Amino acid sequence: MILLRHWKLIFGLFAIYVAGICTGLVLTVGGIKHFVDRQANQDFWVKARLAELDHGLKLTTEQKTKLKPTLENASERFKGIVREAFVKVIQTVNATHQTINQELTPEQQKSFEKMRADNIKRWEEFAKKEANKAPPKPM
Repeated sequence: MILLRHWKLIFGLFAIYVAGICTGLVLTVGGIKHFVDRQANQDFWVKARLAELDHGLKLTTEQKTKLKPTLENASERFKGIVREAFVKVIQTVNATHQTINQELTPEQQKSFEKMRADNIKRWEEFAKKEANKAPPKPM
């Protein structure tokens, strides 16, 4: 019963604790998103790989000039691979949905078609967004 006398203090400390957790989550998610977006930028990726090679190998200016187009080409090819992969994912989703649709009643098919259209739209938007990103930093 003594704790109930101090309910305002307990509530205040709990509120501070919850606010700290929420702030930590927001900052962590924001930091991760910033890092991923920065890594996904094609120009940043090319510059970072070139800087990494220069740091490890002490490249000459001439070597940097010759290697930059190679890295840009690789980045473009990676984007193509990502596009192809998402096309295959969408094709697989379509085939799966057709198989599922065969097992449903006409009423369920109408509802499923709406769900399917929403899912495909989300996948296509995601694929377009991801296809414009450069590949991640190699290990």
